Amino acid sequence: RIPRIQGAGPVYLARFDPTRLTQDRRRHPVRVRLQLSVASGRTRAYLARRADGFPYAEAVPGETASVAGELFTSGNGVWFVLEVVDDYAADVEYRIEPELG
Repeated sequence: RIPRIQGAGPVYLARFDPTRLTQDRRRHPVRVRLQLSVASGRTRAYLARRADGFPYAEAVPGETASVAGELFTSGNGVWFVLEVVDDYAADVEYRIEPELG
């Protein structure tokens, strides 16, 4: 849960030490389903780019939004991008589950 947020930026789910070489599975693309809800404001959660653009879910108060795709990955970690469309958002909640199949 994120109590209050403005603007846009990454939400890291795991961080890596970029100076260490590893075969950590979290560095490889992971297909997920992300659910997003918000108490106030309008918020978007973006996943990694596909051929047709960046998949995203847009949540508004009282409605849960969801999107399927891959998390962003790099030598620094695994994340998705959260963007507040309005001035600010409050009580942003997200849930991420592996997308099987």
